[in-house]
Amino acid sequence: MFSDLGGRTHPLRRLVDKDDKNWSALNPSIAVDDKGKYCVVIRSSNYIISGHGELLVTTGGVIKNRVWFAELTDDSGSLHIDDSTLRRIKFSAAAIDVKVARGVEDPKLMFRDGWMFMAVALERDIPVARNCVCYMDKEATIVNKIDILPGIETRKPEKNWMTCAKQPANFDYIYDGNGVVIGDRVVHRLRNNAHLNRLRGNGQLLEYKNGTYIGMMHSLKVSQHTRLSHLTGGVIEYVHRRYMHHFVRFDENGWIIEISAGFYFEGTGIEFANGIVERGDEYVIAFGKDDVSSHLAYIKKAVVERLLRKV
Repeated sequence: MFSDLGGRTHPLRRLVDKDDKNWSALNPSIAVDDKGKYCVVIRSSNYIISGHGELLVTTGGVIKNRVWFAELTDDSGSLHIDDSTLRRIKFSAAAIDVKVARGVEDPKLMFRDGWMFMAVALERDIPVARNCVCYMDKEATIVNKIDILPGIETRKPEKNWMTCAKQPANFDYIYDGNGVVIGDRVVHRLRNNAHLNRLRGNGQLLEYKNGTYIGMMHSLKVSQHTRLSHLTGGVIEYVHRRYMHHFVRFDENGWIIEISAGFYFEGTGIEFANGIVERGDEYVIAFGKDDVSSHLAYIKKAVVERLLRKV
């Protein structure tokens, strides 16, 4: 558990609009601008996950996503949303022309000559997930451009690529535990650690020591079983997902060189870390829980350094 490592967590948001209980506040991403201001983007969706793993739409119809932006304030050593700055991000006509089916998902916030975020898009013409980059205006109120990133092939979903706010010199994105993206190529290489095959990206990268980078990755375990319903006499299929998190250090070429043991923030289940920033002598991590709520986690940098082990 994260607390056993010396870390702490606290809730950030359950509902974006406290008067509308049909739309959640999940999988936040945190970043800092060029003036040192901490901000978040939050995905808001119209579904919940039932006890047996089914997605239930709260508004009727199909799943939809919205994106919200807010500045953070420091209250007794913890960061909280400044409600006066909370606004829903709009998508301009130029962005809508991309024909995204249900709105972008899980935005990863960065400041690179202005606010932008990586996200996942489901195009109407290509019905699988694709990474995309969304560019906002300087007030962070409108997305005026979306670039859809090509995947390996049209039938394979792509998500959870990672990059740094400052463009890396030797690669464009971390692809997974054994791969990087350079231009329009995905470069894989075998590593002497089978666990790396299960790793997927979380949030963005931070510049670290001697040209290296640090970030977070996760492994996902999905378990399925059936159970007889005493109410209906029918059989119910249960699907449960368990995310385990790791701090990971990458060299200047994007290859993993150090990794921590796995941990959970608050418990087993769905936890998705979607952003990490430096704040004095600690890291602040934004994560979502159970696809319905947003949280922040804090841990000392010195502790993370001690956790890392060579690959």
